[in-house]
Amino acid sequence: MFNTTGRRIEGEVDALTFISRMVQHILPKEFQRIRYYGLHATSRASRIREKLKDLLNDTSATL
Repeated sequence: MFNTTGRRIEGEVDALTFISRMVQHILPKEFQRIRYYGLHATSRASRIREKLKDLLNDTSATL
C-alpha cells in the first residue's frame, strides 16, 4: 500500500481483509482488461516495440 506522500507502507492484514482487497481487482464478466487495446495489445506489441527502439535511438529527435 502507499500513503498520501507516495511512500510504500508494508504491514500485516487478516485473511478476510486480504481477500476483500484482492477481490476488488476482479473485473465483472462484461468488462475486458485494458491491456488488450491500444499500445498494450498483443497484436501490436512487436511493431510498437520496434518503433520505440527507433525513436529512442534517434539522436536528432527532440522532446
